[in-house]
Amino acid sequence: MPETTTSWNSHVNSMRNFVNNRPTQMRNHVANKFQFHNGTANLSLDVNNSSMGYLQLNSLTLGANPGWEALPFTGIYFKDNPVSLRAIANPGYRFIGWIGIESSSDSLHLALSTDLQISAVFEPDEQDFEGDALNPEPYNLNLGPYSFLGFSPDSPAGTYPPNMRFLMAAGGDPNLNAEMTIAYDSPYNLESRTRIEGLAYDGIAMVNTGNPPSTGSAGYLGAMVLGLKTTGLSDVKLSFTAETMEVNSRIYGIALQYRIGTEGLFSDVLIDDEPVRYIRNEQAGHRQTFFGIPLPAVLNNQAYVQLRWKYYYISGSSGARPKLRLDDIFVYANITIFPLGC
Repeated sequence: MPETTTSWNSHVNSMRNFVNNRPTQMRNHVANKFQFHNGTANLSLDVNNSSMGYLQLNSLTLGANPGWEALPFTGIYFKDNPVSLRAIANPGYRFIGWIGIESSSDSLHLALSTDLQISAVFEPDEQDFEGDALNPEPYNLNLGPYSFLGFSPDSPAGTYPPNMRFLMAAGGDPNLNAEMTIAYDSPYNLESRTRIEGLAYDGIAMVNTGNPPSTGSAGYLGAMVLGLKTTGLSDVKLSFTAETMEVNSRIYGIALQYRIGTEGLFSDVLIDDEPVRYIRNEQAGHRQTFFGIPLPAVLNNQAYVQLRWKYYYISGSSGARPKLRLDDIFVYANITIFPLGC
């Protein structure tokens, strides 16, 4: 323990100097080990509009999504070790070129000889995303609120509510991190096995069992995914209702999540820094309405975003799974603040 303030400050300064010098020392170690003898250069990156696209730099994803490295970005790289850079447009936009380097390719292999500052340029693509097996065509919120009020049990297998998809995972009891990579294509009137039930004017119900659906793709539930177009809009909100129809011993929940585009991980929608969740209740018939949830600002003014209600396993090693219901989904925007196509 230092005996004087001067001694204390001296120790603090020593630790501060160690921390400040550590990156340079580590780079010197790496340079000596791999014989990088030509020094380093600064690479500075940005995009013209973070709502239109993002960058992939080696293993780093650079953009506006939570969990990504933020833009603008500057990193220090060895001149002897080339880096890979790719510009990726969000759905509804396209890459058109770079500022700071002469190339029309969206993928670059950069061997730095000096400091470099470049920016990817995106613009709106006139062709809207039309949807595919896993990703629904977006509903344009400029036309008014989106609503989901029910789905018939007689709906043909392989069909979905407008602007929605139902998805499954490959393994049983999928947890919150399980990838949803299989389209649900079974009937909506099954009474046993893993299934999505159409409940007419009461929405849909999801329940996993020890067996996948008796027809269609072999997978386990699951998720409801909604595609939206928010170009020109801000202050987007949503409401929905969740219910425990059958309790059973294993515990499942429904998580509300989002992403921009059709690739990458989903992020939780938060209220007061807490994720929006409905957890299986101990009382059958328990119902909770989530009203006026403000969506993250990053979803404003986007050509394509996805909202996902994920039915996921929490705990319990034996027994049946709960049946959970989703209904009365409303998504709406209060004001328009962006010029279309900006």
